[in-house]
Amino acid sequence: MFLFGEGVEAEEITDDEFDVRDRMEGFVDAGGDQQACGTCLELRNSEESEYFPMSTMSDLLEVMTSSDRVLTIG
Repeated sequence: MFLFGEGVEAEEITDDEFDVRDRMEGFVDAGGDQQACGTCLELRNSEESEYFPMSTMSDLLEVMTSSDRVLTIG
């Protein structure tokens, strides 16, 4: 999972019916890889986290070229 724009703020979402952070932790625990756009984090004065390390466009290219499928939501 590679987050861009407002998506890098996903860990901060609070909702009584859906625990976003819990789902992200579960994704990683199941072997998933999560990364966050470094430029997007910097523009929002945010830092990388345990679950979303700061990544580059080169990292995104590697994810996309090594994946069987790419899903975008926007």
